[in-house]
Amino acid sequence: MRPLKLKIFAFGPYAGVTELELDRLGKSGLYLITGDTGAGKTTIFAAIAYALFGEPSGENRKPSMLRSKYAQPDTPTEVELTFINSGKVYTVKRNPEYERPAKKGGGTTKQRAEAFLTLPDGNIISRPTEVNAAVREILGVDKNQFSQIAMIAQGDFLKLLLADTQKRQDIFRSIFKTGYYRTLQENLKSEAGALSKQFDELRMSVEQYINGIIYPDGINEENGNMMTADTLTILSEIIESDTAAYIKNQQEIKETEKQLEEINAIITKTEDCHKAEKELDEAEKELNEKSTVLAERKNKVKELKDQTPEYEHKRLHIAQLESTLSEFDILEKCIADAQKVFSEHKKAALFCYNKKLEIKSLSDETAGFRKELELLADCGEKKERAAKELSLAEERLNRLNEIYARLCDIRNTDDSISSYQRLYLQLSKASEKKTEKYNLMNKAFLDAQAGILAETLTEGKPCPVCGSAMHPHKAVKPAEAPTPEQLKTAKAEADEAAKNAEEISAKISGLIGRKEAMKAAVDAISNQLGAELDKDTPEESCNQHILALSSEKYELEKLLLNETKNLTRKKDIQRSLPQKEALLTEGQTVLAQEEKRAAALEAQLTEMKSNIAQLQERSLVDSRETALHIISMLKKDAEKYSKATEKAEADCRNTEDIITQLKGKIEQLKKTLAEKEKADLEKALADKALLTQKKAALAQQQETVAIRINANRRAKESIESKLDELSAAEKKLMWVKTLADTAAGTLTGKEKIMLETYIQATFFDRIIDRANTRLMIMSDGQYELKRREEAANNRSQSGLELDVKDYYNGSVRDVRSLSGGESFKASLSLALGLSDEIQSMAGGVQLDTMFVDEGFGSLDGESLQQALRALASLSDGNKLVGIISHVAELKEKIDRQLVVTKEKSGGSRVEIFV
Repeated sequence: MRPLKLKIFAFGPYAGVTELELDRLGKSGLYLITGDTGAGKTTIFAAIAYALFGEPSGENRKPSMLRSKYAQPDTPTEVELTFINSGKVYTVKRNPEYERPAKKGGGTTKQRAEAFLTLPDGNIISRPTEVNAAVREILGVDKNQFSQIAMIAQGDFLKLLLADTQKRQDIFRSIFKTGYYRTLQENLKSEAGALSKQFDELRMSVEQYINGIIYPDGINEENGNMMTADTLTILSEIIESDTAAYIKNQQEIKETEKQLEEINAIITKTEDCHKAEKELDEAEKELNEKSTVLAERKNKVKELKDQTPEYEHKRLHIAQLESTLSEFDILEKCIADAQKVFSEHKKAALFCYNKKLEIKSLSDETAGFRKELELLADCGEKKERAAKELSLAEERLNRLNEIYARLCDIRNTDDSISSYQRLYLQLSKASEKKTEKYNLMNKAFLDAQAGILAETLTEGKPCPVCGSAMHPHKAVKPAEAPTPEQLKTAKAEADEAAKNAEEISAKISGLIGRKEAMKAAVDAISNQLGAELDKDTPEESCNQHILALSSEKYELEKLLLNETKNLTRKKDIQRSLPQKEALLTEGQTVLAQEEKRAAALEAQLTEMKSNIAQLQERSLVDSRETALHIISMLKKDAEKYSKATEKAEADCRNTEDIITQLKGKIEQLKKTLAEKEKADLEKALADKALLTQKKAALAQQQETVAIRINANRRAKESIESKLDELSAAEKKLMWVKTLADTAAGTLTGKEKIMLETYIQATFFDRIIDRANTRLMIMSDGQYELKRREEAANNRSQSGLELDVKDYYNGSVRDVRSLSGGESFKASLSLALGLSDEIQSMAGGVQLDTMFVDEGFGSLDGESLQQALRALASLSDGNKLVGIISHVAELKEKIDRQLVVTKEKSGGSRVEIFV
């Protein structure tokens, strides 16, 4: 890739438009980018990098910082680069995101970032992300690789030269993407730690199971500190002994339970006899009590049967009242019908009342509509007149506003004229001074020419001007005569000052003409409107006319709005009036019909009231409710009597049944007692207590042995299971930890070289080989870089330390011992070697342009010449190398130059000299 043309717009220190025809520099060789410090030499490379990749070179620059602080607001910030790659020409154009003046409404707006890539076939790619991808594909490198290959910044690569292993690891990790090996190291370390933790957990688990062994009385628990195999042997013996004891204990428990069953049978038989005697006493007492109760209940039955005639009379009265309930059904129906008729009559009367109110409202509303129509008869004509008058007022107001705007322009123009007149006086005086200075310098220059000529005159030889052979009064050369360049500069300054004064004078004339034209336009519009303006205060006078006409316009707008509403109202009334009149006629008809229906209902209601009165006179009781109440009371008394009688008879029967059952029970108990014999209950209970105690003790022993057997069996199984896992985990931990220590460079007694460092050392060796081809040239065969293969100690990380071999004295020493100029040559060589290696890794990509930035000021004349020879070797073939420097000696040695100059008025400019 070789740049052909670069255009910079308001970019960095370049305020305006800077166009560089870079193809004038040729296709190979060295050229110099020189100029003032801070003028923008490195910015040229930054602009190329930004055009290609959308990011400037350097870590401290962001796209948002690219806009020139010297640029005019309306100057866009953008970069356009035309370059050739593999014989094909491409053009890429970009602009960053920045604030620019808004095209409408004033203020500023955000200009979004854009990119355009024109391909050799004329097609254009216009999306920034697509342009970035296309440039990477065309060049074969990304932005970081491009910066490392095409830009050799001495300050950055001096860091690489003087860095220790740790810092070089960080640098090479970023360049050669060796972070994967570091991740592998960390993963191995993490896995070794996890396996160690797993091994410790398994070991602790085994110890926990051993500590959980339960030992019988008489066996020392310190046996748990023995080897695992010995512990398992003792544990097996304990389990075997406990199992035999468990079986023996179980047989003793069965024999004890059998003896308990025999004792319990004797106790149960004796307790049954005592229980039967007690039940016999209780049954005889209850029989006496129930016999007394039976006599009392028979008396109660007799008393209730004596009341039977009284309750038969109440049943007869109930039948008589129930026969009269049918008449109340007829009465209730008549009352219900009357209530319906009364409700209908009430609704009809209410309807008639409401309808009368509705008819009156419609009648009043209709009359109001007719009266309102009379008042709105001419509202349409009034609206048209108001609209015409408002249109005339608006047109007149617009013309007055136009006059006011022109008057403001006239005032602003007067201010501009005054300002330019003051500027003209200043420029005119400056022009006079510079013209006078030039005339004096010109006279001095001419006098000097005469003096120079006089110095060549010889007596007797003719003067080349006047021809005289005699020279009595020779001209004398002034002591301080200007040079032709100074005279030329003074002439240019005098012409420039006169030109500036003439330009301001022309602007003043133009403004005066514009002012007179605006005055004529104001007078013409004022005469058309008949608006007289005060000559002393025309703006104030015009403003008063505008205020008066604005007030008149406001009143006309109100009048137009009111008449518009009136016209709308008139149309609404004309549409609604026929509907209202139809509703009025219909309402009057409905009212007449409903009044007739209400009168008929009232007559029917009077007749129904008479029938109801007759039915009420024939009734034995005053109401249906009263009859039902009496019937209910009588039925409750009869029901209460029947239930009392039934209960008394049932109680008698139940008591007789209980007495029969008690007699049978007494007879059975006497028979049982006669057949059974009593045993010694106290002795039987004492024997049972001893056997129960013995059984409990045996059960406790049984449970203790069972718990110990189960716990020890589980412990034995767990220990045997974990022993296999522990052995496997220990073997895996040993080889994984060894592998992790090897990759991390932490093996005891070995060099501290990590896997990532080992990989980086391979790249570093290739870089050093490439660097030494340049360093041998630059140092005239004195120095060669060497990677230190043996560490200073086995305690810190090593593998990327750098030494230098001095062939003049045969010594090998640390690269930090080099002087400033020697360090520059070594770091430049190392940077060029790194650039070559990165190009090789990028698939052999070859960039036809390279930049070397600063650092040459530390070199003496011979070292500078050697560095230039090394750089010239880079440009063999078709590579163009640009050196960015302000070293004066380089200006004499390199003819092709880009000279960057910082302007006093702000911003920078650049020129190409070939």
